[in-house]
Amino acid sequence: IDFGLAKAMHQSLTERTLHTAHETVLGTPLYMSPEQAQLNNLDVDTRSDIYSLGVLLYELLTGTTPLEKHRYKKAAWDEIKRIIREEEAPRPSARLSSSTTLPSLAAGRQIEPARLTKLVRGELDWIVMKSLEKDRARRYETANGFAKDIERFLNNEPVLAGPPTASYRLKKFIKRNKRPVIAASVTLLSLVVGIIGTTAGLVWAVRERDAKELARQDAVAKEAKARAAAEDEHKANELAQKRLSQIENANEILASVFRDLNPRGAGPSPWVQLGERFERAASRLEGEVGGDPITVARLQDLLGKNLRELGHFDKAQARLLETAQPLLEKACQTRESILGPKHPDTLTSKSNLGALYFSKGEYERAERLAQEVLQVRTAAKLGAHHPDTLSAKNNLGVICMALQKYDRAEQLLQEVLTANTSHRGADDRDSLFSKYNLASLYLSQDKYDRAEPLLCAAADGARRNLGLPHVETQVYIRNLIDCYERKGQPARAEPLYRELAEFRKHQAGEDSPEYMRQLAALGDNLFQQKKWTDAEPVLRECFTLREKKWPEEWQTFNTKSLLGGALLGQKKYADAEPLLLAGYEGMKQRKAQIPEQSKVRLPEALDRLIEFYTATDKPDELKKWQAEHSKYPAAGPKAPDK
Repeated sequence: IDFGLAKAMHQSLTERTLHTAHETVLGTPLYMSPEQAQLNNLDVDTRSDIYSLGVLLYELLTGTTPLEKHRYKKAAWDEIKRIIREEEAPRPSARLSSSTTLPSLAAGRQIEPARLTKLVRGELDWIVMKSLEKDRARRYETANGFAKDIERFLNNEPVLAGPPTASYRLKKFIKRNKRPVIAASVTLLSLVVGIIGTTAGLVWAVRERDAKELARQDAVAKEAKARAAAEDEHKANELAQKRLSQIENANEILASVFRDLNPRGAGPSPWVQLGERFERAASRLEGEVGGDPITVARLQDLLGKNLRELGHFDKAQARLLETAQPLLEKACQTRESILGPKHPDTLTSKSNLGALYFSKGEYERAERLAQEVLQVRTAAKLGAHHPDTLSAKNNLGVICMALQKYDRAEQLLQEVLTANTSHRGADDRDSLFSKYNLASLYLSQDKYDRAEPLLCAAADGARRNLGLPHVETQVYIRNLIDCYERKGQPARAEPLYRELAEFRKHQAGEDSPEYMRQLAALGDNLFQQKKWTDAEPVLRECFTLREKKWPEEWQTFNTKSLLGGALLGQKKYADAEPLLLAGYEGMKQRKAQIPEQSKVRLPEALDRLIEFYTATDKPDELKKWQAEHSKYPAAGPKAPDK
């Protein structure tokens, strides 16, 4: 696991996924469908989710995604999208056959490599490849259909997926050409029998005398050897059947996670549904896949990792972290005791367990595990510049930042940045990540002058190589905005706000929540600068859009009050008063909606009313609102209007 991007405001990171202050999810495209990789990805339906589920099943079977991670890390964004749209993934069995990791995968499942490939070949190949069709019309129509086909396979019933097999084509050919085939077969058989007979006779004539003597001497030894071989074969068959039963049970547990899942239906969100299903799967694990500790550990690690990620990024599901903890701890203990402390799977489990502790705020425990992983990977023959070594060093640096061990964090993150820049170039994506992480460390210490050049370099490099539509570019720009505002330089942030607002307008549309949030942020910035004439049209547009879409939300009334404040700044008193009054009263009535970090917005709206009645010399009204203001505690720092 890789923590990915660090957060300036103590939000945590994982491998190339970041939830920003503006509710942007940053992630890899390993599970992206071809239609999502189009220039215009608005026409996306349930079959796109089928593709993503197919990628997950592919990864469960082969240990890797169709688009391999090492190739994804090296490719440019446009090249990644082309690969997703155009290149066909190899069948899972073909990927296993050609994979250098097949022996380790087979060892992890305690099965022969050839046997593992044979288990996957055929119907599982067909099911996976049908879900990964580039043409979505050829995929399963629903997730239920997908799950049903997996059930048919598990129940030894004919599956719907699958091309005509070679045996089927051969039967058809024989049926169409019955007489010629029979004649050719008889002729070939006669020829083979004749050759065999002639050869056997010749050999027998030459070796007859010696063979009789050897046969007498070897008879007893051969009989004993045959009995031993038969016994070994019987034991091997019993073991294979046991392993097969365990694998089938494990696959059934995983299939139950996706059975009848409706991502776009009514009810809980897909993430809530997945969290509940992962919990149920975890409870079934040890009882139904007993006897094979490596298989159990693999599933525990997989389920625990997914539960942690769901609980980490959705605070409403934080309870999932408690469910994930015993799974990840058991997986780590099993792998370390059986595979050894230096095995790659053991290190992966330790990294995943450390990520769980980090998500729970148990930074000291996370630090110990991260330090162990870094020591092993540094001592291995991978080298100081290997991606696994740098990933472990980055993770430890992020944890040290959370522990406020700033000197140690700076040393680690600076080493990662230097290595990435010297070996990959200043504008490589890993180098841009490293600049951002180090800048986040400086922001957490209020060292804005040291953070600013790193954020500028990251934003400029991302614009050149990834483009503004890429979420990583937007993350760097937003955090550069945060740096300027914390330095008290809102004027330098203004062009960046305008850049993002214009992009959201064209990318998501004027009535999209993303554009409205960006428009509100721009209006707030202009308001801070007291650019009243510039702020008025921006806030008016934002208020009009929000009133139309969310007339009862507190943010709509906050924008209304800000618009009144912009008019007040221009001394347009007649127009300002009703907006200021309605804005404050609307927010007051919806006080319960306002999150804790944004409570300061309500007394700010009241401040604007007091300023208005002071400017218009209305002492009675002024006294009334001043009395109202005394009910509020001293204001804290202001949060963004989301």
